[in-house]
Amino acid sequence: NVLDVANSHFNDAQDYRRKNDYINAAKYYKLAADADLSPAQYELAKLYMRGEGVQINFKEAFRLFYLAATNDSMPWPGAYTNLGLLYYEGVGVERNLDESIKWYKKGAEVGDSEAMYCLGLSYQSGEGVPQSDVEAVKWYQLATDKGHENAANNLGYMYATGKGVNKDVD
Repeated sequence: NVLDVANSHFNDAQDYRRKNDYINAAKYYKLAADADLSPAQYELAKLYMRGEGVQINFKEAFRLFYLAATNDSMPWPGAYTNLGLLYYEGVGVERNLDESIKWYKKGAEVGDSEAMYCLGLSYQSGEGVPQSDVEAVKWYQLATDKGHENAANNLGYMYATGKGVNKDVD
């Protein structure tokens, strides 16, 4: 059946990627992505972002991340945060902070620490949301609890300076 073939292509792509053969990885991810397999759409989008096995193409990366995130049969959570980043940067799509925050929140809802960290940054800077050090601390703490090192660094800064929390240099 189509899903079995798509999964087979995806597994082949994974094998090629582990061997650093990005040209063949991209070829097999594309076959699986064209069969609407969301993890393949996600992985192929990452290759387009990095120019591995394909030419860098941010519009195509955006398109594939969007397909992976909105896939009816299996939305791929990692795509949420990447869409947020692309909207934030205005890469492959027009810059839109409201959309950026929307996708970060979707990523955070499913436990993605990078999305939580990005929300912390957004609240700390007031980009796309009302500035709130308290909210920034909340999101940095959630991301830190999941092992996000940059969030832990930012959380330490917030405690050291007393921003959003009682100052605590320890």
